[in-house]
Amino acid sequence: MLLLAVARSSSELAAEVARDAQRLVQLQLQLAQQEAKELAARDGMAVGLMAVGALLLALGTLVGIPVMIVVWIPNHVVVAAIWIGAYWVVGGLLALIGFAVLKPKPRQLRGSRRDLLGVLMPRSRQSFQETRDWLRRQISSNAR
Repeated sequence: MLLLAVARSSSELAAEVARDAQRLVQLQLQLAQQEAKELAARDGMAVGLMAVGALLLALGTLVGIPVMIVVWIPNHVVVAAIWIGAYWVVGGLLALIGFAVLKPKPRQLRGSRRDLLGVLMPRSRQSFQETRDWLRRQISSNAR
């Protein structure tokens, strides 16, 4: 009779562990989705900055050079050159800022390709590791 009670309680424990593991996986997937949204928003902003920077560089080149040729009067040339330079400086700065935000830092790239999840979504990776460790502890304690 005692053996039957222990078996029943073990099966109940196993079912509880399975439910808990299922809930943890659901929560981790929600966390991964949230981090992916945050990553997409940050990268979208970076791409937008790079696009604006590239647009200013193109405008500075494609508008500035013709204006400089048309108004080849000494005073106007200096003004057109300053105008082109301002476009290049502002456009270059915006493009660099966008690139810096988008590009992963060298310290983030250390390790293997498996670590890509940790680079892009560190909270999800940590959560997955914690769940894996918890499941291992549950399985090893129930096996005893």
